[in-house]
Amino acid sequence: MTKGPLLILTLNEPDRANPLSPEMAAALKTAFEDAAVDPAVRAVILTGAGKHFSAGADLAALELLAEGGGAEANLADSRRLEELFAVLLAHPKLTVAAVHGAAIAGGCGLATACDFVVAEARSKFCYTEVKIGFIPALVSTFLTRRVPGHRARRLLL
Repeated sequence: MTKGPLLILTLNEPDRANPLSPEMAAALKTAFEDAAVDPAVRAVILTGAGKHFSAGADLAALELLAEGGGAEANLADSRRLEELFAVLLAHPKLTVAAVHGAAIAGGCGLATACDFVVAEARSKFCYTEVKIGFIPALVSTFLTRRVPGHRARRLLL
């Protein structure tokens, strides 16, 4: 994290393509909440360490959740992400996603929930959930804020 008028938040688990684990989601939520009330911060840049912005959900954490968490644990995990996205969407400061490499599923949601997205020409944005029959319900709403409906549908298929 780099502080000053421009706060830079870096997703920092590059060996796993910066998955959005429960711990990372909680840390991001706290960092965005702190930035919202810090008068020294005027804008927040969100980026990822390593080759990719974010691979989205932490599949290892989801596997543990599926093995023994039950419906209540799954709901709690979904609510954590919902709270992070709510804080990001309502953020009073300018938010910018600086994307490089892949922004997948929840990572794509993080990027599109920011006020602006700046990406390298070779960056890839994708919602992989649809390949296994899931609707990216939580994060697709951010895409449709940025991209007209007919184009958003094409991107989600």
